[in-house]
Amino acid sequence: MFMDLKMAWRNIWRNPRRTILTVLAIAFACVLLVFMLSFQFGSYDTMINASVKIHTGHLQIQAEGYHDNKKMRLVITNPKAVKKILDGIPSVQAYTCRARSFALVSTDKRSYGAMVVGVEPEQEARVSTLGEIVQEGDYLTNPEDGQNISGALMGRLLARNLGVAVGDEITILGQGRDGSVAATVLTVQGIYASGMDEFDRSTVQIPLAAFQEVFFMEQAVHEVVV
Repeated sequence: MFMDLKMAWRNIWRNPRRTILTVLAIAFACVLLVFMLSFQFGSYDTMINASVKIHTGHLQIQAEGYHDNKKMRLVITNPKAVKKILDGIPSVQAYTCRARSFALVSTDKRSYGAMVVGVEPEQEARVSTLGEIVQEGDYLTNPEDGQNISGALMGRLLARNLGVAVGDEITILGQGRDGSVAATVLTVQGIYASGMDEFDRSTVQIPLAAFQEVFFMEQAVHEVVV
């Protein structure tokens, strides 16, 4: 055993240049592997955190079955009761209500399918960082502020595909909760860039009050995001 180790040690230093090059090659490969794994895990964490902060939140309360089958009629009919429960939980920092429906978003020249999301602007700003990434125009305003609630917020890619800018009008055509036609004309109030192309390409935010009126939701919502 001792003789084998002695021979191995002598063999290592029989050609010092070869030994040093081999050690450096192994060290470089290990450093590169550690760097790539760290970069990969860091990228995953960044994407997850961005999605949580902009879109999903840490917790969503929905009607039974809505997560698997996002039908318009699967709603939380009394969101105030849910809010009352959340107000009694000390660890809850913020929450907001949302309603959503797939609709056709059109201009005079182009049309694209998009997810129209009704949000509570003030509460949404506490849960989501969406208001911080508006690059053009302004964030949505609250109906109680006495300002126009027909504003729309959309992603940079969707605005480019539609060929619209801040101040332009868009038409939304979809189906209401009662099965009737839901249609309205909105003004682009702001354009954001989240860095998530799919989200920027397919989502339009409007005030929740406007969504409930256009899609005949009454006071119902589809989810409470915590």
